[in-house]
Amino acid sequence: MTPLILLDELCKELTGIVQNFRLQTTKKTTIPPRVWPGYLPTNDNNENEDEEVTFPYVIARIIDVEDKEKESIAKIVILIGTYSEDDDFWRDCINVGERIRQGLLIKRQLGNQFRMKLPLKLECPDGTQQPYPEAIAWLTTLWHISQPQQRLEEGIYGENIPGRN
Repeated sequence: MTPLILLDELCKELTGIVQNFRLQTTKKTTIPPRVWPGYLPTNDNNENEDEEVTFPYVIARIIDVEDKEKESIAKIVILIGTYSEDDDFWRDCINVGERIRQGLLIKRQLGNQFRMKLPLKLECPDGTQQPYPEAIAWLTTLWHISQPQQRLEEGIYGENIPGRN
């Protein structure tokens, strides 16, 4: 459950970071990127069928959670997709990624319980792999999350005291 709480907190933070952008949609309107946890919604889940659910978008997706001896780390990838029919179509995507990168580096802590761990990495495919007029980029983030403490033996914490329910 903790990684999902982290994901929700991250999506709230990302929404605030990208709210001032106005980027092109495939319908030639401009809107801020919409932030989605996990995956883009399917058309079946779209409440307003006239509303476009694709570009521009930011998706935060849990990739893995790793427990080590002294820490637990959640890896979340932040996927960015933009659409623009001009020659600099890829710049919007990098600009959104850079704004997110800077925003996370400034804050570094979410919900008073999750702390970002470096390295923070912004990547994009090389030019031959950018699917014009769409552009994609992603950030790989690592987060310290809480780790349950090992229980040494049953009854040591008082759960088996006679008379307690």
